[in-house]
Amino acid sequence: MADDRTYDASLLTALNVESREFALTWTRTLLRDLPEVETGGVPLGPGQPARPRAATWPEFSLTDQQIGAALALDAVLDERPAPPRLYYRPHVTAARLYLGNPNLWRSRAVDGSSESRRDSSEIVGAWLSQGAGLDRMIPADLPLPPFVLPGTDTDAATRDPERPVSVVVRALPGW
Repeated sequence: MADDRTYDASLLTALNVESREFALTWTRTLLRDLPEVETGGVPLGPGQPARPRAATWPEFSLTDQQIGAALALDAVLDERPAPPRLYYRPHVTAARLYLGNPNLWRSRAVDGSSESRRDSSEIVGAWLSQGAGLDRMIPADLPLPPFVLPGTDTDAATRDPERPVSVVVRALPGW
C-alpha cells in the first residue's frame, strides 16, 4: 500500500497557492506534522551494508487525504476564468486543524513534573499574519472567507480590510 503521508520540502521553494501539493506541504510545515528520520542505518549483519532508516510520522499525524479535505474546505474557487481556478489557504487550514485538535493541551502535569505550551491563539495568530502574504497571491477582487480566532470578534489578521468577504460553498473538482 502506498504511503498516505507525504512531505517534500522542495515544494516550498516556489510559493504557489494554486498547487495542492504546495498547500499540503505548507500545512504540514505549520503543524509540525513532519516525518522524523533517524540518522544512520539499520545494520543487516556482519559485512553487509546498512539499510537506511524509514521515516517515522508523529503519533497523531494526519493523512494526505485528511489534510486535502480540510484544504478543500478552506479553498477559494474563482469561476470567472475558463477553466475555473482554485486557490488554497494553507495557513487557514493549519489554524483550523490545530485549534480543532482534541490532543492539544495547554498545560499538563505528570509525576510531579509540569509542562506548558504557548497559547494556541498566539500561535495561530502568527500563522494567519504570515499567511496574509499568501492571501495577497489570490486576485484582490476575489472575496475571501473570514477566519475568526476563538474569543475574538474580528478576522482582521486574515485579510485586507479593503477586500470584500463572502462565503460560497460549492463542490470542488478533483476532491
